[in-house]
Amino acid sequence: MLNGGIDDIPDYLIKYFEDNMNPDYEYVIEKNVPLKDQKMSDITKAILSIIFRDYWATEEQRQIILEKEKADRIIDNKEKEEKYGTEISFNKKKTETTSIESENKLIVYKKEKKIVAFFKRLFSRLKK
Repeated sequence: MLNGGIDDIPDYLIKYFEDNMNPDYEYVIEKNVPLKDQKMSDITKAILSIIFRDYWATEEQRQIILEKEKADRIIDNKEKEEKYGTEISFNKKKTETTSIESENKLIVYKKEKKIVAFFKRLFSRLKK
């Protein structure tokens, strides 16, 4: 059950979606089918998930979602490390910088999922 409605979504976000929607596309929500079982694109699901998390979820729901997202990112990063062997490729290039690395710890930045990056760009543009 939703805690909010369309009025809880900022006007600038609604205007952004209206400006960027496909006017020829028609989508019908089946009222007797749960939202998770509706046929929709992955991007649509992601947008609805973010709207729910940021505007409709209770504080408790929001914290659960944020913890789940964080756990998913950790798992995804571990899978990428195993698949692409980032640590292995770094270890191949050992040189005399070992003593420097012990003083200044090497920071490895992980690539985020494309969808997360997309929404960060999307919402950063909307806030301007």
